[in-house]
Amino acid sequence: PRTMVYFLMQDKFADRFPNCTVISITIDPVNLLDYKTGIMAPGAIYDAWKQTDAGKKIIADQEWWKAETNSSQHGKKWERPCQLQLYTTGEKPAIELDAGLRIRGGMSRRQNQKSFTLYFRDTYGPKTLHFALFDKDKEEDFKRFGLRNGGDDSQYTKFKDVMLQDLAKGGKYTVLRNRPAVVFLNGEYWGPYALCEITTANMMKDRYGVDEKNLIVFKEAELDVGKKEDIRLYEEMKAFKDKDLTDPDIYRQFCDVVDVQSMADYFALQVYIGNADCEPDHNHIIWRTRDKFYNEGRWQYILHDLDYSAGHYDERSTSANTDHFAMIRKKFPLFAAALKNRNFYDMFLSSLKRIGSQNFNYDKVRDKMDYYDKMWGPLMPDFYKRFGDTANLRKRCMNSTLNFFQRRYDVIIPIVENWKP
Repeated sequence: PRTMVYFLMQDKFADRFPNCTVISITIDPVNLLDYKTGIMAPGAIYDAWKQTDAGKKIIADQEWWKAETNSSQHGKKWERPCQLQLYTTGEKPAIELDAGLRIRGGMSRRQNQKSFTLYFRDTYGPKTLHFALFDKDKEEDFKRFGLRNGGDDSQYTKFKDVMLQDLAKGGKYTVLRNRPAVVFLNGEYWGPYALCEITTANMMKDRYGVDEKNLIVFKEAELDVGKKEDIRLYEEMKAFKDKDLTDPDIYRQFCDVVDVQSMADYFALQVYIGNADCEPDHNHIIWRTRDKFYNEGRWQYILHDLDYSAGHYDERSTSANTDHFAMIRKKFPLFAAALKNRNFYDMFLSSLKRIGSQNFNYDKVRDKMDYYDKMWGPLMPDFYKRFGDTANLRKRCMNSTLNFFQRRYDVIIPIVENWKP
């Protein structure tokens, strides 16, 4: 039987949380907090882990984000049934249905305000959510969607990844959609989130018209969508890192396998924004069709999780003065191999200059930050009441981001222009 949730409020959701989808999640508290099986609890996994040598060292080093807990676990074993209500403008939910709930994210899994993924399966009810989730004038089918607490930006602006992805539009890579949301968990206010699109076969079908059975997606160096034999295609692509791409014939073969414009645009973006959290096995997604149906079956790129960049935490690894060109070359040997080809290098440098002068022009960044701050700023006082006041951190993050883009072009462009293979 469906649990009824009632909200007693002086203001309507549309007035209290403007521009937001309000999402109410109802779930058996045991599934959240049980010592052995609760997905939000430190639980039995933490108590066992902290007795290990690795756990003792991490605790001694105060590296809390590395702790093993119930909430840091992945996979369907850690998915729990829930009931979902979505409110848009009315006093009544626009839609109600059952779903599966998991914790999502990396470091932020250990924080009090956790991120979630909602799954729709026939074991719960409808196999898809049919709803205007991102475009109010367009109903679509969703197999799942995310509720992101901001990741590395969870205690700061909340919108950094959303803003950077918005500014990045126009390159030959996939930009995932986001919009602000507010979550209530078992009737309790749980804060502002980014309601985010997740890469699925269904999403790629809607976006690009590709047959779901013909799709291959590798996320963080692991097969996410496709068949086991597709690993061979992925390994063939990676093998080019050990080949001489200055040889015209080998480079032509490489261009038949990888969309080099997509690669150039993708890494130009990562280098320009100073993303210190992008590696082959972390925050990295590529895709293709098995045959040549779409884009000649060449690998291309998807943007994902950009917030640990552009001066974040005021750390050296995200500083405007840091040589992220060298950092990315070291992390991605395939990209480093491609750069030795003059045609690809020129393409990459052109992408970098365009991204720096157009997408992330300082005035454009400042205007976009003002736009998102007006949208998210009013949501923060309630967040501070629930999770602690980090207003000063938020202001500092906004200033460091603006400072980064004010200086970045004059730092990174000469580094790339003066580079010699």
